[in-house]
Amino acid sequence: SGCYFATYEASKCMFRKKSGSDDLSFFHVLVAGGFAGWANWAWGIAPDVIKTRYQTAPEGKFKSALSVVPELYKTEGVRGFFKGLAPIALRAWPANACCMLGYELALKAMNYVVPLEEY
Repeated sequence: SGCYFATYEASKCMFRKKSGSDDLSFFHVLVAGGFAGWANWAWGIAPDVIKTRYQTAPEGKFKSALSVVPELYKTEGVRGFFKGLAPIALRAWPANACCMLGYELALKAMNYVVPLEEY
């Protein structure tokens, strides 16, 4: 998603400025990936909760996924839209940190095997 990659790139840019180097350490890549995972789920949890409520409701209870919103708000308030955020955030950090580290390592390996020409 746009939020995921925008957060990842913004975090990397911040770390580059602080370190004064274009090469980031494994730690910086892991932290940037973790932040990206958190940001992605912070934006994505509410639609995911609505979708899940719609899919698990008895048939005919809701006309559409959007018809879940008023009932969810009425019964659980704003907090209902963020149900499950804590365990998702705990899982998202290491999963996305490792994912982006793998991405960066694969990119370095591919650039080593087939270097990009400087323009």
